[in-house]
Amino acid sequence: AANPLFMDNRYETTRIDAFLSGAIGKHFSMGGHFNSYLVSGDFPFVLGCDFRYADSFVVTSDMNFNFGVLLRYGYAENVPETACDTGAGLGGGVLVGCSTNSFSATAGFQYIASPETGIFMEEYNRFQASVALSAKLTKKLVFFGYGMINTNAALAAGCGVNVMPFRGAGVLNAGFDTNTLLNRSQFDAAGKFGITFVF
Repeated sequence: AANPLFMDNRYETTRIDAFLSGAIGKHFSMGGHFNSYLVSGDFPFVLGCDFRYADSFVVTSDMNFNFGVLLRYGYAENVPETACDTGAGLGGGVLVGCSTNSFSATAGFQYIASPETGIFMEEYNRFQASVALSAKLTKKLVFFGYGMINTNAALAAGCGVNVMPFRGAGVLNAGFDTNTLLNRSQFDAAGKFGITFVF
C-alpha cells in the first residue's frame, strides 16, 4: 500500500507498507510487515511480525462473540514519530468483539515495550486501546473505520473501503488515516491505496 503523508497542510513523504499473513490451523495465525518512507538520506523502515490466537462462540443464531490474544515485535530505524503506533516494540494484548454476517466490532488492548525502536534501552513503555468497526454492504464491498489512543497522548483514527472488482483473490483497498500527537500539538493525515491478494 502507498500512503501519501501530509503535515501542516503540506505534502511530506509517502509511506510504503507491505504485509504478509497466514493461518496455522483453525485458531492460530502469524504475519509480517515492512514499512518504509520515500525520503532522501537515511533509510527509515519498520520490520515486524505478530502471532495471534483467535476463537469464537455463538451468541445468537446470527451473532458470534470473538476473542483472541496477540504477541508482536517490531524493529524501527530512523522512523519519525508521526503515528500513534508505528509497529515497533515488543507487545502483547487481547482482542474482544462481536460479528454478524454483515457487521463486526472489535476492541483491543495492548501493552508495548520500547515502542519507538524495538531496542530495549532507556525507552518508555506504552498502553494502547483501540476499536474497529466494519460493515459488509455486499459480497464485494466492505467499509471500515477505527480509533486508537495510547498513554503517550497520541490519537489515531481512520476509515476506508475494500472492494473486490474482479473474480479471484484481488482486493483493492483505499482509506484515510489521521494521527494526532497532543503533547506536541502535531497533526498529520495520509491517504492510503493498496491491493491485497488472498490465497
